[in-house]
Amino acid sequence: MLKSTGKEYLLPEKKETVLMIIRSAGAVFLLDIYFYRSVWALIVLVPVGCAYFFLQKDLLEEKKRAVLRQQFKELLMLSSTLQRAGYSVENSILKSYRDLRYMYGKKAPVCRLVKEAGAAVGNKGSIGEVFIRTGLSAKIEEIEDFGRIYEIAYKKSGNMSLIMDKAAGSIMEKAEVENEIYVSVSKGRLEMRIMNLMPFFIMTYINLTGRGYFDVMYHNVPGITVMSICLIIYILSYLWGIRIVSIRI
Repeated sequence: MLKSTGKEYLLPEKKETVLMIIRSAGAVFLLDIYFYRSVWALIVLVPVGCAYFFLQKDLLEEKKRAVLRQQFKELLMLSSTLQRAGYSVENSILKSYRDLRYMYGKKAPVCRLVKEAGAAVGNKGSIGEVFIRTGLSAKIEEIEDFGRIYEIAYKKSGNMSLIMDKAAGSIMEKAEVENEIYVSVSKGRLEMRIMNLMPFFIMTYINLTGRGYFDVMYHNVPGITVMSICLIIYILSYLWGIRIVSIRI
């Protein structure tokens, strides 16, 4: 079994990639219709579409990172419960797979992670190394920290169950705080999306109620200059809005 890098849990699926391409192309056509109304402008706006594609990819990656973080918290909760029932740390992690598969499906990132941990055990490897590698690559501190604590506790050969139970509790608290903050700013994300669309709604309304109102802004140097400045301001505002609602803990 090939070792995963951890990053693969965050990669977009084929249908997600197709959807991002469609959105990027739609954004280019939308900007061209409202700001330039020129076929030649489509060529100029292609880099904007490419940048938007990679921005979507980053946002999707962050969303999947949040999902994996939440699923990992569930893994720790299940593992702690099984440890209290008498299972070793290693067995409690591996036996959590059945419940995780029932909760999220076998294709869920956390299920793939546990399966890889099981494969590592079968090959006389270390569960801790799997978690460390995944945490580092996926940039999820909770997974990396758990893996390092596991490795230290395993080598020290102390009361491993007690150490890991306390570590899991601390990591779960941090993950819970992050999840609460993520949920609390959901309203802000929705408001940001609405505000991003408002300029287009306003322009559409003016075009419908006052035909030809914006004609003076197209196909001439002064108009193109003004609309280009407006487009730059809009893009900067969009990026600033994303930065505001992004969570970094």
